Amino acid sequence: MAILTQFTQSNSIVNSKNTVEVWDFRDKQGTSIFGSVKVMNIGMEANGTVVSQPIEEGSFFSYNKTAEPHHVQCVLCFEGNAQHLQSMLTIVEKYKTGLDTFSIVTPYQEYENMSLESYSHARDVTNGYGLLYVQCEFKEIKEVETAYSSTDVSELPPPISDPANPSDASTVNTGMTTPGTGSEQTQKSAKRSRSMLHEIFY
Repeated sequence: MAILTQFTQSNSIVNSKNTVEVWDFRDKQGTSIFGSVKVMNIGMEANGTVVSQPIEEGSFFSYNKTAEPHHVQCVLCFEGNAQHLQSMLTIVEKYKTGLDTFSIVTPYQEYENMSLESYSHARDVTNGYGLLYVQCEFKEIKEVETAYSSTDVSELPPPISDPANPSDASTVNTGMTTPGTGSEQTQKSAKRSRSMLHEIFY
């Protein structure tokens, strides 16, 4: 995880202890995606599931406990004239509909590979200058690497080759056969069926 104080301090504040606190949203190149923005409040959920059924002693393994993606909620505040606020809202919508992920940097932890899931907003404009409040819901995108294996074809058994001439293929002499006339019982059943059909239709 990156050290938070290595980021540029465009969205940093100095607290009462004279230490720098960084609050920002950074793309993979380390650039602030929202520019100058105030984080009004922020909350994080780290949910997961643990097996609820009794299990044999000593059989508690990693698949019995799973972690869900991080879920971050926060309220952002942008300041400026109507044109600036509209441009900020356009950027927010871009990250809502796009596939680009980013990091949420806080003084306590950096949440990486985040995506904007949903948002709502409200404006407070006075004399053409005002505030834009955006309530955002961010969710972590968990990615896993796909493992591939290779097989040495030289170790595989050779394929069965087809004969060059189909007539060269071996055949089995099954002897001469003649069409069977069927058993006497089968012939009687067929005769009775024809008689029944004859009585119905004729």
